[in-house]
Amino acid sequence: MGNIVGTAQLAMKSGDVKNLAFVSVQLVQQKFQLLTSSDKEAIAFDVDEGIKAERLGLMTLDEFERKTQAKSDAMNAFRAGLPQKTAIPTWGTTTTDGSGNFRFDGIPPGIYYVNLDTTVAVNYIGWSVQVQVDAGQTVRVDLNNTNAEYAYY
Repeated sequence: MGNIVGTAQLAMKSGDVKNLAFVSVQLVQQKFQLLTSSDKEAIAFDVDEGIKAERLGLMTLDEFERKTQAKSDAMNAFRAGLPQKTAIPTWGTTTTDGSGNFRFDGIPPGIYYVNLDTTVAVNYIGWSVQVQVDAGQTVRVDLNNTNAEYAYY
């Protein structure tokens, strides 16, 4: 049997680090892709920047409207898919402590995914990080800005 330990934290634009305290972390054996590459690209479209680009003639109104609609469609797909991701059969669920730390003990050897989906202010952020557990091993999996599956508002 093995163990997984980790911390869930976000680096904020202000430079502060926010611990994701008292949030649910799932350990699953099935990968679930919440967003396609094109969904991620559509969600990343900054509508305010698009308005500026359209006003400056750097983007046509048709292109702006198409990208805005694609973003809306991708957000709807995200909202529809999130319950499916959280409904994946779990090996186990735990809750982070006040410092964002979590732990899974007594895990049979194999490949797992550490899933966490939450909101910070009005921002959605989530992880699905693959981890290989070997007998007698303790694996560290830190969830942070660099390995988030998605992050947007």
